Amino acid sequence: EPARAPRPAADGPLTVEDLDRFADELRALLDTAVSSAERHLFDLRTAAADDTRILGALGDGGLLPPGPDVLATVEFLGEHGIPALPGWRYLAQAVDPADHARVLAARPELVDGVVITDPDTHARARQVLADAALLPRSAVAVGTAAALLAPTPAGDLTEGAIFLVTPNPAMHDEHAADDERQALRARATERDEEIRRL
Repeated sequence: EPARAPRPAADGPLTVEDLDRFADELRALLDTAVSSAERHLFDLRTAAADDTRILGALGDGGLLPPGPDVLATVEFLGEHGIPALPGWRYLAQAVDPADHARVLAARPELVDGVVITDPDTHARARQVLADAALLPRSAVAVGTAAALLAPTPAGDLTEGAIFLVTPNPAMHDEHAADDERQALRARATERDEEIRRL
């Protein structure tokens, strides 16, 4: 049970004797208040760091960044001469916006994964990645653009059993990314003011 503020015997400010008598309770209240403020400050700074990272990735234009494992895979393939893009980037650049929802619903793992833009390098990409043992901390699907855009086979046994949580549109829509950028900047300003007050 949290400590309660001591009450003086009579109305008015605490006397020296009251402070002595309630010293332990006052110390507990102060410790609790300081701990709570420190936790809140830590949470604010953590959120600020996350927003700063996202804003840095968004810059003055562009989409929200894909996950670090996808970026590492794309970079590794590029270092080995295999052209690839994060699926979100490919969706934004090469797929008609009217088809985004259909492609995302049909192949979410590739939209959130890596698209090899030259199908002739698919086998080499598989071998290079197998030899590299990147050991990502998330599942990273890798496939060709044709696999991403292929129609969903009829009679799919998983139809209805699997559904998709709607992703942030700023992953594939420049206007949504601009809105996200403005919201992040406004939130960062408010958070900075709150941190200064603490």
